[in-house]
Amino acid sequence: HYRWQVRTIVIGFLLALVGGATSFIGIGIIVLLVGIVWFIVRYVKGISALSRNEPVENVERWGF
Repeated sequence: HYRWQVRTIVIGFLLALVGGATSFIGIGIIVLLVGIVWFIVRYVKGISALSRNEPVENVERWGF
């Protein structure tokens, strides 16, 4: 769970950084919205696995 959480935070930060840097051309707003949805889905998946006392599957993936 720790690796999942750390990867979620780091990748989320990188998405926010890229989205913030490109927001002046318009694409950054889309990147930020996608990043928020991605972060919420990973958070819910991690918390639900933790509550079931199961390991998170596919920890190395960037997706869900």
